[in-house]
Amino acid sequence: MIDEKQIIKQMKQQWIEFGKLKQHVQEIAATFPKHWPHNYRCQKCNELISLLRTLNSLSTKDWIIEKIDFEEPDFLLRIAGEIVGVEILDYRPNESEMKNMRHWNRLCDRLATEYLQDIVDSPQCYEIRIKDLTVKGCKYDDFKKDFQLWLLERNGINTKYIDNIQYHRETQTFAYINQGAYWLHSINMDHLVSYIHAKKNDKVATYQKNINSVNIWLIVKIEFDSEIDIEDAPVDFIRESPFTKIFLVKGHIVKQIWNK
Repeated sequence: MIDEKQIIKQMKQQWIEFGKLKQHVQEIAATFPKHWPHNYRCQKCNELISLLRTLNSLSTKDWIIEKIDFEEPDFLLRIAGEIVGVEILDYRPNESEMKNMRHWNRLCDRLATEYLQDIVDSPQCYEIRIKDLTVKGCKYDDFKKDFQLWLLERNGINTKYIDNIQYHRETQTFAYINQGAYWLHSINMDHLVSYIHAKKNDKVATYQKNINSVNIWLIVKIEFDSEIDIEDAPVDFIRESPFTKIFLVKGHIVKQIWNK
């Protein structure tokens, strides 16, 4: 039986933790060198979020970020008195799927702002399931006509793109793509290990030389909208790695999968 009070309590706690994290990132960002370009500042802030989530998950709180304006690796830390270099890696195993999803969600955003807000009596959330995410060529006017046809007939028999629409009252009107359980899949560890090897393994020796320490951690950031489940990722899958530790981070979830 689902304990709704417990779920709400957990969600509130996550928001509190996110608020503290956001404040910490802003405090560190205020110390960024003035000459850093805007895009690089944004990149460093995103890396900081993954770094701080990982550090906050550790049993020890004895850590200090020694240098943020560092490259190869991305950060220089002192953890329990030892120098540690940390490299951040964005993992995009299904970039084509994510690109398709972004395309459809952009159409949803336009639909909400340019059409739905003018026709609904009260704020609604529309969850739209697409027949085939890989279909190309659907422009906004095509999408809008498909949406109108589905609402008229209440089925996807004659629609070209939209398979189903579910909607419910919300505090504001918006629409998004929801492919359901089909879109949720466990992480492919074989692909992850190959990805890490191709992107970072050969650089570890350089990282170690640059910080004069063998302690190099890798934090693999999983895109939140990739819908990859990392909680069930095995911790004993990796048999060998030049990194001292490897962590997976997705949203507020942190999972350590390697410890030398």
